[in-house]
Amino acid sequence: MSASFTQEELTARMADNEKVKFNPLSEPQLRINEDGTAEISGKVRLDMLEEGAEAFNAPSNIADGAIPYVEKFKFANPNPAFYAKGKLVIENKQVQLDIQKAEVGRASKPLDKLPISQDEIEGYAEQILDVVPGMDIKSLSFEDGKMSFDGTLPEKVSTVRKAVEG
Repeated sequence: MSASFTQEELTARMADNEKVKFNPLSEPQLRINEDGTAEISGKVRLDMLEEGAEAFNAPSNIADGAIPYVEKFKFANPNPAFYAKGKLVIENKQVQLDIQKAEVGRASKPLDKLPISQDEIEGYAEQILDVVPGMDIKSLSFEDGKMSFDGTLPEKVSTVRKAVEG
């Protein structure tokens, strides 16, 4: 399947995903710029952050880096705003990510000081692409204000929470 999607279509799809159990993001909005960058914003649901990382099988280096950083904002707001801008290209399940700006709670942090690296995020994204049955992304990119996609998507994706030990 080859298709392109507008930022409005993708924002609506992400908003529909708010119904997904353990989804740590709410009120997502996506903007696709003419230069091939995309901007995403919304709110982080801190009450779902750990459960979401577990349900979506995030590697410990991602969860251990991101969760303590984001939870610093809990005292001011249990659902802090987030914003990120960058480029994303996927070719044959190889993820290339170029984060240009990232904020949580409107506090910008230098990219080299983020708790997780772009390489770690790329690795996690590639891991997801490998384990989702029926997903095969030949290419995905943002250009001309749209997301271009070539590949196949499963009709539904299920997540399973790990059993809690102890």
